[in-house]
Amino acid sequence: MLFDYKGRRCSYHPMFGTEHISIPGTQFPLPTEGVDETRKTSTERDLSDFFSLRDPDIVSFVELCQKLDLLVMLWVGPYICAEWDFGGFPAWLLTKEPSIRLRSSDPVYLTLVDKWWGTLFPKISHLLYHKGGPIVMLQIENEFGSYGVDKNYMHHLVNLARSHLGDDLILYTTDGGNRDTLTKGTINGDAVFSASALENILSRNGSAVLYMAHGGTNFGFYNGANAQESESNYLADLTSYDYDAPISESGDVDGAKFKALRSVITEM
Repeated sequence: MLFDYKGRRCSYHPMFGTEHISIPGTQFPLPTEGVDETRKTSTERDLSDFFSLRDPDIVSFVELCQKLDLLVMLWVGPYICAEWDFGGFPAWLLTKEPSIRLRSSDPVYLTLVDKWWGTLFPKISHLLYHKGGPIVMLQIENEFGSYGVDKNYMHHLVNLARSHLGDDLILYTTDGGNRDTLTKGTINGDAVFSASALENILSRNGSAVLYMAHGGTNFGFYNGANAQESESNYLADLTSYDYDAPISESGDVDGAKFKALRSVITEM
């Protein structure tokens, strides 16, 4: 099953004893307040109009998840990766002079993040789980430990999310499983909180995320690529986000893994 919001792939997982959908966050918009329209390029104006969140689609989408008895883990980035071109960042970020240090505590970058989340979070705050909505968790950044070390940046994101959404929402990070990436990407305090939360879930006969239950496809050139130190070392990503998921890329559910998992879940 493939869920989509304006072309953005939405990952599908079983969680907490019910079905669950994880939404890679919508792309980073150009801030519109306080910007001189006459100095914006046509591309920036188009992006500003497209990503201004004037329409309620993301709200309607999450509300639809709730009607379908799905829980939501929301990826708000600001960098989401998800094998999406530039990790969800708009290309105009690369045109700024002097250059912005993306995914860092660069004040210019953080100002843009503040404006983006300041637009997004008021739209979805009423859909948090403790307020009766389906959003159970919010992901901060994505595999940042594989990218760099900037605790000030990560703490800024946590504080910003808390300032808009409060302390009752579960925030989490995702990183590779080795000591180096976990040390770089983990926010202090997460380990204790995660262990406590896991113990609480298991004591209540809860369940864990299956990633991926269904990954689907990034069509066309939306899969993006990885660039190494040399521009000649260009590594295009596959369009598949299958990751040996029990529900195949084409939506088939007759594989051995799907049947085995369904059998286990049915017996719980």
